[in-house]
Amino acid sequence: MELNKAASVVKKVGPWAWWRSWWQRQTPNHQDRFANLAPVAAVLLFLAAIASAFWYLRVEEVEREQEAIKRDVEYAQQRLRLRLIERQEQVMRLARDISNREIRAPRRLVWNLTSKAAVD
Repeated sequence: MELNKAASVVKKVGPWAWWRSWWQRQTPNHQDRFANLAPVAAVLLFLAAIASAFWYLRVEEVEREQEAIKRDVEYAQQRLRLRLIERQEQVMRLARDISNREIRAPRRLVWNLTSKAAVD
């Protein structure tokens, strides 16, 4: 019943007037309690904003670190592939030169190749 009456008052006079009448109906003790809650709520809201800002910055920092690590790994893989290709080309040139008898194979290499052939 009282809720319906309050709702009808809000519709007739508006929320600001309803708030003012509700506030005046409170005892001074209750008014002081509510007045003391406002700064506490403001401080809690401020702390929540600061905590969320730190959380956001931390997430951004972790993402940047992961991107940097990923970039470094990709760069290292690229360099490794390049070195492997260069070494493969060197070995292929050396093998071509040996097969064309342009250079002599090192004695150790010939011995290793012949001993493996004998084993097989």
